[in-house]
Amino acid sequence: MRENLTQDLRIPDVARPPTHYCPCGRNALACLAALSPLAPLGRAQAIASGRAEMASSSRLELYGGYAYFHPVSGSVAGVPYRPIAEGSVFSATGFLNTRLGVQVEAEVSGQGPNDSLYSVEGGPVVRLSYGRLVPFGHVLGGISGLSGPSQQGGTFGWGITAGGGVDYVLPYFGHRIALRPVQADLTLTRVDFGKLAPDGLTGGLGEVKAFRISTGLVVRLGAREHQVQTLLYACEASPGTVFAGEPVVVTGTSVAPERHGPSVYTWESNGGSITGTDETANVSTVGLAPGDYVVTGHLSQGPRAIANASCTAVFTVQKPAPPTVTCSASPVAVLAGGSATITASASSPQHRPLTYSYFASAGEIASSVVTATLSTAGAPPGPISVECRVNDDLGQTASATAVVEVSATLAPPAQSHALCTLRFDRDQKRPFRVDNEATACLDEVALALEHDPTARLTLTGERLDSETISYAVARAVNARTYLTKEKGIDPARIDIKTGKTATRTVEIELVPIGTPIRYSDRPARSPAQTPAQTPAQTSPQTSPQTPAQTPAQTPDKATRPQSPPAAQTPPAQTPPPAQTERFRVQGQPSQPGDHPDSGDAAGSAAQKPKPPTTDTPHSP
Repeated sequence: MRENLTQDLRIPDVARPPTHYCPCGRNALACLAALSPLAPLGRAQAIASGRAEMASSSRLELYGGYAYFHPVSGSVAGVPYRPIAEGSVFSATGFLNTRLGVQVEAEVSGQGPNDSLYSVEGGPVVRLSYGRLVPFGHVLGGISGLSGPSQQGGTFGWGITAGGGVDYVLPYFGHRIALRPVQADLTLTRVDFGKLAPDGLTGGLGEVKAFRISTGLVVRLGAREHQVQTLLYACEASPGTVFAGEPVVVTGTSVAPERHGPSVYTWESNGGSITGTDETANVSTVGLAPGDYVVTGHLSQGPRAIANASCTAVFTVQKPAPPTVTCSASPVAVLAGGSATITASASSPQHRPLTYSYFASAGEIASSVVTATLSTAGAPPGPISVECRVNDDLGQTASATAVVEVSATLAPPAQSHALCTLRFDRDQKRPFRVDNEATACLDEVALALEHDPTARLTLTGERLDSETISYAVARAVNARTYLTKEKGIDPARIDIKTGKTATRTVEIELVPIGTPIRYSDRPARSPAQTPAQTPAQTSPQTSPQTPAQTPAQTPDKATRPQSPPAAQTPPAQTPPPAQTERFRVQGQPSQPGDHPDSGDAAGSAAQKPKPPTTDTPHSP
């Protein structure tokens, strides 16, 4: 009885040849486990085997049955040998393995009309197993005794037998009994009876060519029943989940315990169109509805059942995802009668074509592209809700809204406000170094920028009258470097400019969105407002400082903007026209100084300052 065995094993998506020949002999399941590429596999993959067979592994077989002996040629003195209808055949066969054995056979046909035949022969036998059918063939040679056809007595000679038959193993008695419906042999017997008598009744040479047909029962001893797993065949679909229109590739992999004939692949699918005549098939999923689909592959390596196997692989077509859209307005506030631009940013996960439409609670809007213009003519003051809607070609929809505020008058623009002031007069030898007290102020500035991600920052570097503009730039650039390098602030959000207020400071302003960026510097002091400078204060080897910046008057911490001290109040006179300097740093300039982790004045005092002599910042 043949059985079609199918197992859902799993195979990974690895590169491997389409066919493996198993070194494990007929135990293909053990071979499959031994082959590491055929380890676990996921969904949409399956493995199946060809038909299983019950192979006979009996070690000893005893046969006995009826025999019909029919001479084809052979005579003595013109008298032919006649058929013997009543004969018997007995054999004993011992098998060295499942196929090859040695047989001894005896024939007794002693009831002929004018002759008789006796033989004992031995030789090799070969058998195969096809389920319960066990065909075999043998070649035998040995001693034959022949009498007749006249009055010749029984005499021994030699004989040769060649033929075969088929056994059917009965499913009873533990598979130890088999029926041999037919055994057909060709025989050659040669016997020398001596000198032929004149009357031809005795003597002569007997050479008989005949065929013999027998049937009987076989007793199988030492037989063991086992299943032979033959050709194994696995299918894998990749990818296992697709959207309609995406291709699927199905790959077949076979494991054969023995080499069969050429491989012939056939494929079929219950959905989509499939092409392929080798170990790979391509499935087109265009137009398929969402669901699971099965691809069946068949591998044939010959006409026998053990050389054929089938497998299946499953792939899933999933429902397309709907599109997504965001809606924005620019500007978000307009005067009555004004207009705003509405932008719809949409996408489809499967890149399907999209159409756009817009709807407003007031005013007028119409467009079928990614942007639309909202006209507020005739709309009352208040919010207008605008819906951006997109549709794909499958009818799936997504929408989002934006709000435009309509007012009779525009709200006043946002105003910038000062955050804190950095002082650089503590380190006389490096008057542009960001110390620990300055970093505390900059940490608060970074928090303010994080709380308002749309705001910008303005750093205004100040310098003494005796210092070049590079000092002011160096202080502002060092402050920006701390914010960008240590706090992660985007440099594009920071503007740098310079002033001339006769102080070693950097003033920091937060500029909310909508505030115009001012590029004009603060007015410098007139000569009458600037305290008198001594030569020592203008020496190129010493950092200049004003009387108002003596160490006794230097604050210990960064402070909020405040009015200049009373000692710096200019005399009551008409000042000359203010002189200003403009400086805007584009990009990231080279650093004129660094900002150490701590304000180690002792360590920094070991270096002698070298004030810049040009407008390019230099590190001390």
